[in-house]
Amino acid sequence: MNYNVREKEYRILNNTNCDPFWLLIKYKQILQNKNQVVASRESLEQQELFDLDLIAEKEGYLQVSNTVYEEYFNQNWIKAELRKLRPYSQQLNVWLQSECRDEKKLLRGQELREALEWVKDKIDYLNWEHELEFLVASQVLARFFDKQNFEFPLIEEEKEAIEYAQQLVNKVSNPITFVAEIFRWTGNEPFLISKVCQLIINSELSIPKGKEKQKLKQLIESNLIGNNADSEMLEYITEISDRIWKDKDRAINILNEYQKFLLSPYYPILFNATFGQQELINIGLVSNQQGQLEISNLIHEKIFDENWVEKELQKSILPSPLENKTTPTNQKIQSLADQTKASKAYKVRAGIGIVVIFVLGIAVNLWLPKSSNVVNNNQEKKCNNIAVYEMIDNKIIPAKNKLSQLRKIEINELKKWIEKEKGELNPQCQEVFYEEYNFLLESHINWLINDAGKYEEAIEYICYLSKEYAKLEDFRTIFINWSAPNYNVPQNVREETIRVIKRANLEPPSCPAGATININK
Repeated sequence: MNYNVREKEYRILNNTNCDPFWLLIKYKQILQNKNQVVASRESLEQQELFDLDLIAEKEGYLQVSNTVYEEYFNQNWIKAELRKLRPYSQQLNVWLQSECRDEKKLLRGQELREALEWVKDKIDYLNWEHELEFLVASQVLARFFDKQNFEFPLIEEEKEAIEYAQQLVNKVSNPITFVAEIFRWTGNEPFLISKVCQLIINSELSIPKGKEKQKLKQLIESNLIGNNADSEMLEYITEISDRIWKDKDRAINILNEYQKFLLSPYYPILFNATFGQQELINIGLVSNQQGQLEISNLIHEKIFDENWVEKELQKSILPSPLENKTTPTNQKIQSLADQTKASKAYKVRAGIGIVVIFVLGIAVNLWLPKSSNVVNNNQEKKCNNIAVYEMIDNKIIPAKNKLSQLRKIEINELKKWIEKEKGELNPQCQEVFYEEYNFLLESHINWLINDAGKYEEAIEYICYLSKEYAKLEDFRTIFINWSAPNYNVPQNVREETIRVIKRANLEPPSCPAGATININK
């Protein structure tokens, strides 16, 4: 009989027809509730237990088939085997032995991913002492582990975030998924994680199963955003602003980079290691997700929005006479008119997706040095004509929203419209018109190269418009440099670039005379 028991034990724990975990759970139910579990041949686990002769049916109900099995496969045996089936059982044991204090024993990387996948449908059956705390702590640690320059031991702020998150185990029905939702709002910021967890812990608001997202959103927006922010949250916002303004000249660069990020039609934005992008990552406003930049979390997205950027930029310029207006058009006056030239050097998307690293040297030399002087000049050069911005809203902005549908003839018609409408406008207002038109061209060229792969069409714009728009000359220079062997450009891009250059006979510093390409076609 012992051999038979050993054989059945092996077949239970190495079962290929059912998940051994669910097989043990079903057996445990039958063992605990003799003659109370209704027999059902539709249950895969019940059928497997029948095939193993572990259970028998009596008057429509189930029971363990004999006392030998009852004594051997008892509650203690089930508990021990269920623990062993956890893919993280060894790590959990080691962590428990450290009195739940050694963060190095928590799960990370592939181990954590496998653990979270395994528990996904088993959350109601995880009754090992401190098991949920272990998993939640591992989730939080993983957020810090992904940060740049992370190292042990944890700083006090990170430890507090883990401790607060662990307390959610007693507050919500599924702390694993709830913590994951918290991360959408907080990213990997320890202060924000602690702050949100404290909100949940101290709240008397019930969080029913299935309503976690709505309740979390309600709590955050009513306690941390806008006028609802408490003193700690306001201090956190001020600290981020102070980090930006450590150096005034650099602050303008950073804010313009972030404003471009918010207004870009492309999302996420490719990381190309420019000064502005790297500073935004260091400050915590954006995060680098495998080479793509995203706003670091939902709280930042709601707080550090376009209005916030405009207010920050106002710190560097004279007050506008229209600053008390609240219409969308007048808000645009604050950010466009006062910053016309300052933003010009930064409105080209950060890098041209296909080539992200090699552009850095050119970008630093051509683009960055222009900003600080331009901002100061802008203080006395403003366009306060509201009609200009209304026309931009109605004509140019819609064009920027359909880059993939634009044709050269449409862009040329837009230019003719600008020439017609500028009329008696002062030079500053004319410049606002051309600034927006220039940004439209740059965005469209970027789309042609980055998304559509239409190299020839892009070079036509670059070549024939570079005389009027200096920034397009920078594009042309970069394009030509792609063919150089000393740049780390993918081979297919280099070959395509060489083909286009040969076709158009492009040579720096000017376009070929007598070329047949016509921008009006």
